[in-house]
Amino acid sequence: MGVLQLGMLVAAFDQTALGVALPNLVADLGGVHDLVWVVGVNLLAATVSAPLWGKFGDMYGRRRALQADLLILLVGCVLAGAAQSMTQLIVFRVVQGLGSGGLVVLSLAMVSDLVPPEDRGRRQGALNAMFAIGTGLAPLAGGLLAQYASWRWIFYGTAALSALAFIGSSVALRVPAPHGVPRRGFDYIGLGLLAALSTCLLLSVSLGGPSWKAWQVIAYIVLAVMLGGLFLARERRAPYPLLPPRLFGSTVFALLAAVAFLMGAAKAAASVYLPLFLQIAMGSSPFGTGLIMVSLVVGITAGSLASGELVSRTGRYKPCLIAGTGLTSVGLVLTHLLDARSSSWTVVGTLLVFGAGFGLTAPILTLAVQNAVGYEDLGVSVSGIGYFRSLGRTLGVAVVGTVFAVRLGHNLAEEEAIRDLDIAGLRADPTLLDAYTLSIRETYLGSVGLALIAFALSWFLREIPLQPGATPPETADPLRTAPVPRTSIEEVERILSAAGNRQALRSLFSRIAETADVRLPPQACWLLITALRESPLDLRRLKQHSVVDASIIGNAVEALEARGLARASGPTLVLTGEGREVATHLTVSRRRILHDVVGTWAAEEHATVEALLERLDKALTRQDDLPPG
Repeated sequence: MGVLQLGMLVAAFDQTALGVALPNLVADLGGVHDLVWVVGVNLLAATVSAPLWGKFGDMYGRRRALQADLLILLVGCVLAGAAQSMTQLIVFRVVQGLGSGGLVVLSLAMVSDLVPPEDRGRRQGALNAMFAIGTGLAPLAGGLLAQYASWRWIFYGTAALSALAFIGSSVALRVPAPHGVPRRGFDYIGLGLLAALSTCLLLSVSLGGPSWKAWQVIAYIVLAVMLGGLFLARERRAPYPLLPPRLFGSTVFALLAAVAFLMGAAKAAASVYLPLFLQIAMGSSPFGTGLIMVSLVVGITAGSLASGELVSRTGRYKPCLIAGTGLTSVGLVLTHLLDARSSSWTVVGTLLVFGAGFGLTAPILTLAVQNAVGYEDLGVSVSGIGYFRSLGRTLGVAVVGTVFAVRLGHNLAEEEAIRDLDIAGLRADPTLLDAYTLSIRETYLGSVGLALIAFALSWFLREIPLQPGATPPETADPLRTAPVPRTSIEEVERILSAAGNRQALRSLFSRIAETADVRLPPQACWLLITALRESPLDLRRLKQHSVVDASIIGNAVEALEARGLARASGPTLVLTGEGREVATHLTVSRRRILHDVVGTWAAEEHATVEALLERLDKALTRQDDLPPG
């Protein structure tokens, strides 16, 4: 879990460290009018690539996908740090976004590979809390670097964190690879349509403003509608859709996608323009701005941890979603009421409320959708929620920027003359200061409306209880019943995929022993069945070729000898008559459990399923998968 937390930290730094350094960046490279693109293209690239990384994780394993993600991000950060013009920086920010797009969705999806359902809420809360901590540390670090070194070191620092996370994932991260599950194709046409659709939406809202041209905006909106229709048609026909239409057949997924979009858009105003408000209206330095933003992080962290703990204790997540969206709405109202005369403690209290609401909500979006889909859709569903949340942020940044420009033009007739003034110049002129402060405050009204809509939608969520029979099958228990229909072949392939996880095997053999009414530890059950298949069993060869510590194998041998089920003679383990009887009983129990899982199948599938079950038998008794003691 430590590697996943580091991945969330990298994602937080990539998304938030640059905000407080934008004035320094503009002073160095120029191009103040391109600032919205510096932020927007990064978010857009991350948004579009999120489903791609989720699908790659399903196809090739989430660990490999995470490592590729980190490498691309590292390259993008190094290039962005070396950029010599605003155009170069925008291009390299696209590379950064392509790399960072999968960090959050892959980390959250891997929780389902490593953690049983009853602990998933707590673990996902911890990951979201780490992201919140990174969101607070990043502005502090970015402010320090911008104030005392250079904005370029923000990118180099993120690159260093990416390298550290890559090394950690190579050394310490053990996620079961999709053994036995075929590598299916990918809907690249769908991805292209989705990218074009998202770009048109971004352009349509970015071109609004005091000098907007109606025909351009309308053209992009019409094009976006056409691309949306083509994307839906493509996804219905595609053999391996990017966002399977069946996901939207689930009211849970559809509602959570809408809430994710609205919350992402609502948060954009606070995340982008709140630092600007602190520096313009309150005269805070870049580092001082980051320091005040820590209160937002404290609120998000507390909310995330509380959300995970409440779900783990009660098994319910809908109350957290309702409370979170409600608190977010209240926090945005309080943010709108801030002005230049507000005290620092008032700002801190406001950010605590807003952060707590967002923190309560964030883990629930992922948890609830994971609880409503099947194992084969875990990655794509989580990345789908991530896509809508990121799309909300991307469009939210553009919309807020447009609203700010419109309101500034309304509040200050001489806007054209002051576009390039620095913060010191703004604060020296009370008229300019009041106009900017009022315009920033007015941007929050739209965010309040979005949060209130999310709050209303939360009441309509159909809550599915978090219980073993209703949650997605986990590697912690590879035979847990799935909540959605599957063919027998798909079910056995899923079990084969989970069989590579020793934690899953421990759970499996505990269940086999319980079903057979045999009082033996799981590692002893494994050894007993293995000895029946390979009698007599060469213990020396077993210890040499097993990844499990020899002492654990020794403990299993002692347990069998103590029960009179086996006898060790030198390096050989021989089963007694009673041992053969118990081992046979365990084997029958295991086979019965497997048949219960796959249920009935069509006659034409019978031979294939039997062959897969035979593969599963071998996979569950291979020498490198002894359940740990």
